[in-house]
Amino acid sequence: MRRSIDPLCILCQQFWMLTVHNTTVYGIDVAPAKGLCCFTAGCFDSCGHKPERVPNPTARAFEMIEEIENTKIVNSINLLCWDAPLTGPPAVYAERTLRSVRTDKPRVNPFAQRAIERFFSTKDYEHKAPPGISVQPYSGCSHWAITRALVGLPVTGKFDRSTHELPFTLITENTEISSLLPGNYIIEVHPAVAIWLWLKRDSESEDERNSKWKYKGATDTTTRKRNREEIVSKLLEIESISSLIDCNKISKGRIEQELGNSDDKMDAFVAWVLGELWLKGSNEVILLGNADHGSMLLPKSDSLLSKWKDFVDRNTIKLGG
Repeated sequence: MRRSIDPLCILCQQFWMLTVHNTTVYGIDVAPAKGLCCFTAGCFDSCGHKPERVPNPTARAFEMIEEIENTKIVNSINLLCWDAPLTGPPAVYAERTLRSVRTDKPRVNPFAQRAIERFFSTKDYEHKAPPGISVQPYSGCSHWAITRALVGLPVTGKFDRSTHELPFTLITENTEISSLLPGNYIIEVHPAVAIWLWLKRDSESEDERNSKWKYKGATDTTTRKRNREEIVSKLLEIESISSLIDCNKISKGRIEQELGNSDDKMDAFVAWVLGELWLKGSNEVILLGNADHGSMLLPKSDSLLSKWKDFVDRNTIKLGG
């Protein structure tokens, strides 16, 4: 049976297309020592990433963010897809207004690990990330501090600046794209988890699971490069990604070469892909989570949504009361 489309939804989308004339997505991989690696519209802009290394990569990172912030074209949207934690403890903890909690369920320590990170770190819900796909507690991520310095996120308490004063509006829940007004936005992504969700197979052997996803790091560079090349090849076979590259007139050969040589560029590219698909209203990606549990833009599947819902119900506390 063919599904009917709500005429109101069509009108909203048409109005949005008339109102917003231009959208630019920036895939951002951030690191404290190397600054930023950014991918947008087929172009990489790197700070401390070879061979584009600059004398002061952190200073260049600030310049890049200011350039994006100040690129204010009328009726346009800038979307930063940021590979680092952008949310912290729920507001009731940070503002010291928590009155009561349910104590009959396991708790996630709000100042150490977000619920979404715990979800991808436990075997109980069939989505534990394999070796090579790191899902650290946000409090232990090395790119947490530089993210705070560059964009003011995550907000961790009442002494921080209000999110309304920050240069980029944080999106933490899946929303109708047509509801976005022209402006600067930022959304959290986890490219490594996204790669795994796109490409994982249920029939993987234990040896495959323990080796094939290791594409980052300076040790065993031959293996990691081979893994990157295999991952890139499989990503480009996904129809939506291949179409996106073709529509933007990006050379697939160049993407294969650049990503094969750099895990930073791979993460920036995948971050861009996630943002582009999401802004285009693709049903293949979803912003999983919310401000209290943490959120990430990831490939969508029925299994992921079902297991996440079950996890949240069983493992997170009820705030307020």
